[in-house]
Amino acid sequence: MRKPLIVFDGQENLFGRALFCVSSLYFAEPWFPLVTVRFIDIENPDVLTALAAARWDLGIGIEAWERSRSCLTSPLAGATVYAGVAYRSAAGMRLDEARAGGVAPVVMLQHPDAEWLSASALLHAEMAFDPRRFADHLGAMVKMLS
Repeated sequence: MRKPLIVFDGQENLFGRALFCVSSLYFAEPWFPLVTVRFIDIENPDVLTALAAARWDLGIGIEAWERSRSCLTSPLAGATVYAGVAYRSAAGMRLDEARAGGVAPVVMLQHPDAEWLSASALLHAEMAFDPRRFADHLGAMVKMLS
């Protein structure tokens, strides 16, 4: 049986928080062996460096797909979960593509804009700032979807 694929948004910029997501992997040891992990849309070399360090520190495989990578299929193809943390807005993430492909989005927002403010954003606000809680939430999703 194939492991579920978790795809993380790899943007580290004004809105994307990929380094936060990399940090969360350090708290994912209980469920990490159950999944395959891929970071996509990486443009910042610091994210590649952090992923290399996480591979070394944790002894795990992590796929790193740069934005410039050409693909015949969507980088979300085969994913179970599309995860990420964003500042103010998740407009730069592949949420429409995820929904169209039946991929469950798990998005936390730091200080959401009014148009992105929702009961869910408020309920999950602490997870947008705490990598351990974000990892625990993803772990619960993995167990539920596995």
